[in-house]
Amino acid sequence: DRAVLASMAAVVLQTATVAWAGARNAARGSMLHRDGGVAHLAVRDRRVHVDVVEAGAPQHVQLEVRGARLWAECTCENSPCEHSVAALLELQRRVKAARESSDQQANVLAALRDRLGGARQEAQPAQARILSNLERLPLEAGVDMVALAWRQSLLQGPLEQR
Repeated sequence: DRAVLASMAAVVLQTATVAWAGARNAARGSMLHRDGGVAHLAVRDRRVHVDVVEAGAPQHVQLEVRGARLWAECTCENSPCEHSVAALLELQRRVKAARESSDQQANVLAALRDRLGGARQEAQPAQARILSNLERLPLEAGVDMVALAWRQSLLQGPLEQR
């Protein structure tokens, strides 16, 4: 899922709803999205599948990047329509959130590497080994390990109580 979203990110974030779907559909889709009309979003077969509910009637939208353009198919058969715009806005929101989360994770790991980086110069074997192992981990695994260590240190209580 993440790989598909990452490959679509540039086109998805650059797509302006008014130019893509027209002013009327952009306005209606924006309201539909704002009012919680997007019920479900999933990635399958290199496409994003979104269920959008308007006035109790569900519509299914498929979004796909072809070349440098975003394509939509909707069960209402008027793509790009207001349902497509609502789906696009939700996809844009999720791509931006994923990027911010990834940036935060990278910042945490960079700070940890900086903190432990002195271990190499000071020849402290345990810290050097930790840093070496940390650098080999995928980003998310490293962040998970740091979060777990942080949680465990908090559960042990303040230093004065140990």
